[in-house]
Amino acid sequence: MTALEQPVYRSSAPQIFRVFEHEELRIGNQQGQIVFTEAHLETLVRYNKYKNSKYYSLIHRGVRFRQYVGVLQTGNLLIEILPKAGKAELAEAEHWQLILLKMLRNCRLLRVEVQPARAIGVQLHTVLDWFAAYFLGELERLLDRGLLRAYRQKEANRRIWRGRLLINRQITENLSRKDRIYTVHDTYTFDHTLNRVLKAALHLLLRLPVAPVVQQWSQRLLLRMPMPQIRASQFTGADFERLPHQRKAHAYEPVIELARLLLTNYSPSPRAGEHQLLALLFDMNLLFEEYVFRQLKKALVGQTGELSRQIRRPFWHHRAIQPDIVWRQGDETVVLDTKWKVPSGGRPSMTDLKQLYIYGRYFSATRVILLYPKIGEQLDQAPWAFAPEAGEALSPLYCQICFLELLIEGQLNSNLGSTILQTLEANPE
Repeated sequence: MTALEQPVYRSSAPQIFRVFEHEELRIGNQQGQIVFTEAHLETLVRYNKYKNSKYYSLIHRGVRFRQYVGVLQTGNLLIEILPKAGKAELAEAEHWQLILLKMLRNCRLLRVEVQPARAIGVQLHTVLDWFAAYFLGELERLLDRGLLRAYRQKEANRRIWRGRLLINRQITENLSRKDRIYTVHDTYTFDHTLNRVLKAALHLLLRLPVAPVVQQWSQRLLLRMPMPQIRASQFTGADFERLPHQRKAHAYEPVIELARLLLTNYSPSPRAGEHQLLALLFDMNLLFEEYVFRQLKKALVGQTGELSRQIRRPFWHHRAIQPDIVWRQGDETVVLDTKWKVPSGGRPSMTDLKQLYIYGRYFSATRVILLYPKIGEQLDQAPWAFAPEAGEALSPLYCQICFLELLIEGQLNSNLGSTILQTLEANPE
């Protein structure tokens, strides 16, 4: 193993700073002994320009987070951005962390079945720890089954002939060396792109502020990877699009997907002394919509209803409207719109109502339903008809408000889809 490949443990423990989506973080903000510094802010500012202010906006001496949740790592500071739909306290952080992790798994963004916390026998404290443990658990299962080999062309300047002569390289390298011959030949090796991706992700974990037991696990697996190292910064999203699709590589799919999340969201520091940054962030609005759709689709198995998602209809001047979910059964059409927030006073805003009214009319719906997460004691609101438009004999359009119970006794509500389906099949009148 070369000096470049030697894994090194981080010398100091990770500093974990927890916030919730849409909150602000300013220089000097402190949690325990951890302080958000100007150096941390400079890294976030640089990354913000690179991502066109996608994940957070800049404020005076700080940042304001948007609807994206997950982890931001800069230097030895790990900022964990947790979901919330209403007011939340840091004491509730583990509750919201559990919601995020379970929704990611159910939406197949974490396509794994293992329980890494049991496998390593410790408690994992951050979302990044969980991501790392999911990846390591899948990688260990792959290593136990055996890595794939593949044919790969290898160039070498040899004393003996092997393979095919490369004339241009022979002239360049060996014009005055009669004892050498520059050839290329096929070799059956572990050193191919799929395995290099996995080893690059392992090396990256050793640079991140994860739990010591996760780093130790990473180092043990790294010793079982018999191929040269490639830097994590050399992989981009386009590289993963070009990965070879082999019949025998089916077992690689879950672990490659987790490696992709780590490698493509890593931004190395452009200059020495500056912090690198890792961002594993998910849009909570889209995640909630995806989760609701999957649960409802699951409940519809064997039923007569038809479920569609993100149907586009022309609206005005090359612009379209696109509701989240449309359900049809016979002559009845219902439009569902998910909102990851808690409406003020338990009542929808005028903006939400106007949006749902337009959806209902354009899709000839009999009913529109707003779906919110249930935080506290909110009660569903029975269908209520929009006021009829003056001078027009339109069929009545009902609007209904539903609050969804995501967790029951610490577990995701397995009956969520059935609950929504019962609401859809109920007569609004």
